[in-house]
Formats: sequence, C-alpha cells, structure tokens
Amino acid sequence: MKKIILLLIVMLTISLFYLNSGLGFKFTEIVGAPEERAIKHRFSDNVAVQAAIIDYRIEDGYAFGFRLPAYEASCEGGKYTSSLLSLEGVFFILDLNDELYLEFKQEREFYEHLASLGLRQNLNLSSTQLNDVVQGYEARYKEFGYFDTCTPL
Repeated sequence: MKKIILLLIVMLTISLFYLNSGLGFKFTEIVGAPEERAIKHRFSDNVAVQAAIIDYRIEDGYAFGFRLPAYEASCEGGKYTSSLLSLEGVFFILDLNDELYLEFKQEREFYEHLASLGLRQNLNLSSTQLNDVVQGYEARYKEFGYFDTCTPL
C-alpha cells in the first residue's frame, strides 16, 4: 500500500511539473536550427508560431519573440524551389491560454504591447543581436549568388 501511495505522489508531482514547465500542456517547441524552430500544438501537427524563430521568451502565459518568416521561392528561372528566410523580421506574441497570436513589424509597437501586458521588464531580446542575425543571413544569401535569382512563389 505504501508503494502505491508513493507511486501516485511521484506521478502527480511529475504531471504537475510537466504541465507547468516551458510552453505548458498545449504547446511544444520544434527544436533545431533557427530555420526549423517553431511552436506547435503538442498533440497535433498544427503550428502556432511559424519558423524561423530566432529568439523567444516565455513569461506569465505568453511566448513572445522575434522570427524571420520563411517563404518558398522559385530560383534560376524555375529550375528549383528553395525555402528562404525573409530578411524583414517580425516580432510575435502568443497567448498560451487563449491561443491568440499577434505579429508586429514595428519594434516600438511590439514593446508597447508587451508593456500593456506587463511583460516588458524581462524581455532580453536586443536590437543589436537581432540585427546581427539578419545581417548573418543576408551575408549567407549574398555568398551564394544564385539566391539573387529567386522570386517568391
């Protein structure tokens, strides 16, 4: 009997830890290179925040951060298609409870909205870091000149 009670306590503790950690019960991160990193629903293939998430934070029931939207492009006159990242990043906020997703092109609007939610204090995303990421991808695309021939599908 003691073993059963101990087992139930351990299972309950693990369940509570699991439900209250990270993105919670509904969501999970697709782990990998930034080009692949996204947030999806835990029990389906539905994606809540599309790749490529460069950086994000979780605080008080919200996931928020910065991503470079991916798009499919036709390259070299239609010889092949490639998945490329837009060099115009967007900021996002995902309400983990209501599943409401917001996207901002302007950094100022993003920070104002975070402040209205009481989240601004712990945001560690810096403009310098984000600009470095964008410039890194831009340099990669310039290094391989054939990306200049690509047009969005």
